[in-house]
Amino acid sequence: MTLLDIERLRALKAEGQYQDAFNLYLQLVTMREASAEACLIGGQSARKLGNLWAARDALESCLERGPDGETLGMAQFLLGVVMRQLGKPHEAILRLTAFLDGLPEYPQLAAIGLGPALYDRGIAFQYADRLEESLYAFSQACDEFRREGMSVYLCMALQNRAWVAGLFGDALQVRLALQEARPLCNTPVLQWHQRLGEAFLASIDYDHLNAESRRTCQRQALELCAVIYNHQDSDVPVEARSQSYWLAGTISLDIGEIEDAHRLGQEAMHYAFAAPVGSRCLYDAADLLRQVHTVRSEENRTRP
Repeated sequence: MTLLDIERLRALKAEGQYQDAFNLYLQLVTMREASAEACLIGGQSARKLGNLWAARDALESCLERGPDGETLGMAQFLLGVVMRQLGKPHEAILRLTAFLDGLPEYPQLAAIGLGPALYDRGIAFQYADRLEESLYAFSQACDEFRREGMSVYLCMALQNRAWVAGLFGDALQVRLALQEARPLCNTPVLQWHQRLGEAFLASIDYDHLNAESRRTCQRQALELCAVIYNHQDSDVPVEARSQSYWLAGTISLDIGEIEDAHRLGQEAMHYAFAAPVGSRCLYDAADLLRQVHTVRSEENRTRP
């Protein structure tokens, strides 16, 4: 591999010509002249093009070449993100943890990579059902984004922190996270995710010693979910629409409205198939439908 090749790769990436950069990387692979940096650029370009499997292969090839310094750090970080996006949370956790542990070797990446790595590791922990670790990772990410003044990332981390806290039933922590996130919601995507979080909060924010309080809050949550999944404009993120159906179905199952839970679960599943690869939507929708099936089977078994 010549110096001209790597300079050309760097230039193509810098100019946003990712297809050309990826094609050049493939040529170097074919000639067996791809260096660790060339593989890194190939992985970065493939990810920008939406080809996550090719990105994974290129980044793994980069690491196989034993890079050090910034090349090592970027490869570990990006491979962690890609594995998370591919729905492989355990592999993502390993790579992101390796990146974070290795920061002393590439301190120049801390300013741009520390917060995002903590955030992505929080998502990976959540998808791996390691919820306590997820909550802690999101808390760390929030601290870092506050220090760096990264308001969009802070809003996303707060909303995810609220969601995981909601899975624990911790209404106070959900409320505090959503309160901080609310003024930061400056895009439709963030606004719809905020509404979804508010619906989740409504579903758990009741007096646990008062049955009427629980029913009232659950009905309010169902109404908030309906606002999301009935909205006709395309600015509702498909994962938010799927999760609003899932949340409404989960509540319906809890209050004994089995047919509604089944219908809502099917809608959640429908939109889950259109959600980004690696999201929780499909798993959550399938889990809801399994629960509905279990309840129906139990009712049939006990019916005279």
